[in-house]
Amino acid sequence: MHRANIYDTLTKLKERNLVYLLNKDGKQVFATLSTDLIINEEKNKLENLKSAMNYIKTTYVSGQTPKVYALEGINAVKSVLFSLLEKIRTCGFMVLQKTKKLSTFLMTG
Repeated sequence: MHRANIYDTLTKLKERNLVYLLNKDGKQVFATLSTDLIINEEKNKLENLKSAMNYIKTTYVSGQTPKVYALEGINAVKSVLFSLLEKIRTCGFMVLQKTKKLSTFLMTG
């Protein structure tokens, strides 16, 4: 195997948390993580995935098509937040007025 391929492979293994980089006597050395740590990390990922699936199952309403939106950039997030504020304002609800700045912002919008 060519030297460049070895470093590429080691870098990919590091990104997957299978090896780590350390300095030993001024040299960079790759070392493997213990199998117990790797197995525990994978078990945690699986448990998180199971929790997410359970949440999806409880929030899914049969007969309705779920909608997914992808937002890119701060302007898209601002647009969504402003539209939510507008809906709240038009419904006549009082919005959290914990500070004067927030209430002034909501009134001048």
